[in-house]
Amino acid sequence: MLFLILCTVFCSCSNDEKISDATEADNNILESELLLKISAFNDSAINSKIQTRGWIKPGAWKRAQVIAADIAGGVSGGKAGFGIGSFFSPAGAGAGAVIGAIVGAGCGSYMAYANAYWTRAALKMDMTPQKATLAYASVLKEGNIENSVPKDIIVDYPIEDKDITLMGAKHNLVLKKLIDNDIKLEKVEDCFTKEELAVINSDEYQKVFDKTMSAISNNNDILKIEGDDVTTKVMNLFYEILQKYPDNNDDIEYIINKYIEVIKKSNEISDVDKKNIYSGLSIAASSSEFWEQMELK
Repeated sequence: MLFLILCTVFCSCSNDEKISDATEADNNILESELLLKISAFNDSAINSKIQTRGWIKPGAWKRAQVIAADIAGGVSGGKAGFGIGSFFSPAGAGAGAVIGAIVGAGCGSYMAYANAYWTRAALKMDMTPQKATLAYASVLKEGNIENSVPKDIIVDYPIEDKDITLMGAKHNLVLKKLIDNDIKLEKVEDCFTKEELAVINSDEYQKVFDKTMSAISNNNDILKIEGDDVTTKVMNLFYEILQKYPDNNDDIEYIINKYIEVIKKSNEISDVDKKNIYSGLSIAASSSEFWEQMELK
């Protein structure tokens, strides 16, 4: 009975989300005012760039692939965590979204990095939610997370929420531990609530996690989240411009803040959905700085 209830809650929130190659064009884009505005911005920015600077440089495009995997892992993991956590309590929904996003983003980024730069990656490990949770526990115990907030990319967050502003910083610290295989056997019960651990250890989260990691591992093109909701389509548009426009962090800062400027004024999506998008953009900012420092080319 518990399983059926969980499935009902989870499925209603996940919208049958999955990640696949973006080689098939989406011919059924919802004609919402928000999507029309963002699509118009994408078209203008991409066309202007091609005319003035040419196509995106190969190294920047490859790096953008990894960043897109970060965000996609975070968005799918956060959405799954919210759905599963909401079964326990409203607070469980928020906590589930945070840990689900950080675990999904860290593992997604590691997998994309190992696949794209395997000759320079550490010995490739099999990623599990539990392994990333151990890395996250170490990050929380060490503290000083604020020191890893992006310094070059300044994001104009419309709300003050540490779950959002520190999302990308936590992602970077967890990712570094995964790449360095610096994972200690922490007592996770001291770092997380029962609801958070229930989310990560659930069969429902594992299914989303496995599907996401498989798609990232087998992908050689632009990642795309499948779903009919406006929030999912907003993120798909962001992945598009991410891999067609920016050559540097200034460009990424520009498109992130432009998206926020449009999204915060929209009445088409809920505050919860806006927070999910802002968290994804937080990961985008931190991930971009992380991989630039790694000198991915």
